[in-house]
Formats: sequence, structure tokens, C-alpha cells
Amino acid sequence: MSPALTRTKLALAFWAGLAFAAPLTAQEAELSIPEARNLAMQAALDGQAETARSLAAVLLQANPNDRAALLVLAVVEPQLGRPTQGRLAGARAFAQSTTDPERYEAARLTALAAANEGRFTLAGWWLRRALAVAPTQADAAQTVADAQGLRNLNPWSSNVALSLAPSGNVNGGADSRFNVIDGIPFVGILSPDAQALSGWSGTLDLRTSYRLSSGADFQTLVSARAYRREVLLSRDAREFLEAEGSTASARDFGSALLEFALRHDRALTRGTFGLDLTAGQAWSAGAFDYSFLRVGASRRVPLSDADALSFSGSLEQRWDDDDIPSDWRRDLQISWAHQTAAGNQISTVLGQSDVTSEFVNDTSVTSTLQFNYALARQIGPAQVQFSLGVQWEDFEFYRVGIFAVPGGRQDLRVFGSVDLFFADYSYAGFAPVVTLNAGRTDSNVSRFDRDDLSIGFAIRSTF
Repeated sequence: MSPALTRTKLALAFWAGLAFAAPLTAQEAELSIPEARNLAMQAALDGQAETARSLAAVLLQANPNDRAALLVLAVVEPQLGRPTQGRLAGARAFAQSTTDPERYEAARLTALAAANEGRFTLAGWWLRRALAVAPTQADAAQTVADAQGLRNLNPWSSNVALSLAPSGNVNGGADSRFNVIDGIPFVGILSPDAQALSGWSGTLDLRTSYRLSSGADFQTLVSARAYRREVLLSRDAREFLEAEGSTASARDFGSALLEFALRHDRALTRGTFGLDLTAGQAWSAGAFDYSFLRVGASRRVPLSDADALSFSGSLEQRWDDDDIPSDWRRDLQISWAHQTAAGNQISTVLGQSDVTSEFVNDTSVTSTLQFNYALARQIGPAQVQFSLGVQWEDFEFYRVGIFAVPGGRQDLRVFGSVDLFFADYSYAGFAPVVTLNAGRTDSNVSRFDRDDLSIGFAIRSTF
């Protein structure tokens, strides 16, 4: 397009657009490209959407990559009832941006257009892109606040958790190659894969939910979860298995879970009440393990502004690969949460799980007590949370081969963890987490004596 033709069309677009806004008697004048850009942006700011759109359209005829014109369309197209066109223009403007402030501006306008389009998940993604290039702390804080507000509007909520951890015991193996059972004068020899093996474990946990309905005092959600854990054995572990003649591989220690749930929560005069129904399947070592159906209920009761009690319970039925009921599982839990005057979060959790199974070695009672403490203030660059717990397991009818363990098998486990969340080092609203886990299990069946120590690395959303 020739410069003369461009200037003429710009003039015509300008005066034709203004003719719809207000009667004018001025003599038509030609406009330069910079003048047209300024007038288009001013028209958009003044609410003259048609005029701004007309000018932007001619600017784009002259240069399809005119960033200013694309920004104008990102602003005015949603006002004219065309949010999709506004979002597409904003995305093109982002691609043409060369500095972080320009990218921030384009990303926020694209997010706004996507929100007007009703595509709240996509709008949240664009806000994360804006957060990654926010020019100032104030801009970042505003973007986070907008993203949090968007989550309340969005019926979809999704979360992805990734973690990777080196460990000296990725398979939950025993400390020793000998299996000593208290009360039985025989010593067994454990298979190589039943002994502690070193390596790395990685997990991927995908969760998504959709709000079916909601009101002032209730909401109903459907959700899905896909979880997978894989193991990478160290060279020492692989060489040990090979030397011992074992055919075990890292695949034998992997697991997976797929579940779907329906949940209803309701606010009561005091606290909240919830019901949920969950169905799913689990896999172990690459093969089907069991299907399950679980029903649960929960209740939260505030005791004061700083304290609350929570109760939950569930009943689960499991089926094996022959579709024969194999396990009944009953879980009860009570927890107390307290916030100190300094803002620190303290919680104590007491739980019990009972399993009745057609496999006698799975029939058990497990009791757990756990204490959690989250500091309100950072220690250096990290937000810190501590956990410490003890767990008692009783397998009343446990057998090892032809031998019934005298008094049954009892395991006592002590465990703890430290979470370091580096929110100040976030990118696009995601920040690194370092977790130190440690535990010790003592059992009257030495196969289950083990030490666990691992350092995990994960990514967590900051909002």
C-alpha cells in the first residue's frame, strides 16, 4: 500500500468513525501513522470504540504487525461484543512486544478479553504470563490479586504437582538381608528387591475440578485426579540386583492412580459440612492392582477466631482383578488448627484406619498422630513448615510363609519433614519447594525395619 493511499484511508477512517460519535464541521485532514495511532488509543480511552476500531483496522492494513493497533483492538473488541477477536489481537500484540513492560500490558489485555469471553482458565494462564514480566512489585501484586479473583469466577480449578527426590530407599525395602521374626527361632533371607535400594523417585499429580453449582452457602464439584510415581534406580542398586541374580527393575516399584469424585459442601450456622463420593482404579508395577469406591463426610467447627476443629470419616470398598470384594477400609480423623497472635499456623491431627481383607496380611489397624507448624515469617528466602508424627500399625493375623507371627505384626514408625517454599523465586506464579523427609520404622518382623531419608524438589503455585 502506498504512503499516500495509507494517509487517505486513515483520514477517512478517522472522520467516518467520529461521525457516529458526534457531528463535526472540521475540514477533513490527512493523518500520519503516528498521529493515527495516538488518535486510535485516545478514542479507546474515551470510550469511542467504533472510532478506535476503524482506525486500528486501517493501521493493520498498512502493517499487520502494528502492535499499537493490535492493543487498541484488544481493548475495544470486547466492548463491541467481540471478546474472541480482542483476545486474538492481544495475543498477536504480545508476540510483537519486545520489552517486559510491553509484554505485561499485552498479556493483561489478553487476559481481560479472555475473561469477557468466559474462558477463565485461559485468562488465568495469560495473567501468569503477565506476572512473569511484571515491571514492578505493585504490578505483580495487582496481577496476583486479579488471578485470585478470577479463581472465584472460574468453575474450573486445576493443579499440577511435580516432584523429584533422591533417596536411599526408593522401594521401601528392609535395612538388612535377613528377616528375623520375634518369637520364631528361624532367620529368613530376603530377596534382593525386598532390601533397600537407592535411586530417584518422581511423581506427577494432576488434579482438576469443575463447579457444577454454587450459591451463598453451598457448592457442588466434580473432580478427577491422575497420579503416577516412577523410580529410577541408581547404578549401585542395578549392579546389586544383577549380582544377586534378580530380574527386578525400576518398573516394579512404580504405581499409578486414577480417580473421579463428586463433592458437596454446605455452610451451616456454625462451620461447614461436606459429603463426597469417589471411584477409581490403582496400578502397581505396571499392572492393575484394584478398583475402589469410597464415600466420605467431613465437618469443620470454628471454636474462636483462632481455633477450629475438623472431623472426617470415610468407608472404602476395594475389588481385585476378579471383581471380587477384597478389602473394606474405614478411616476416621480429627484435627485441631490454631493461629497464633504472630500468625503462625499450628495443627494436630489424630487418625485411625481399619482394614478388613480377605488377605490376612492386609487386615490391620493403623493409628497416626501428627503435629504441623507453619511459620508466618520467612526464614531467609524461605517460608518454612515443620511436621512430626508417630504411627502405630497392628496386623493381628500376619503370617510369614507357614508361620503365624506370635501376637501378630506390629510396626512403630516415627517420621518428620521440613518444607522450604521459596515464593520470592517464583516465575509466572510457580515457585520451587525443597522438602526434607526422614523416618524410622521398627517392627517385630525385621523385613519392615527401615530408615527413610530423602530430599525432594517440587514446584508449587503461589496463588
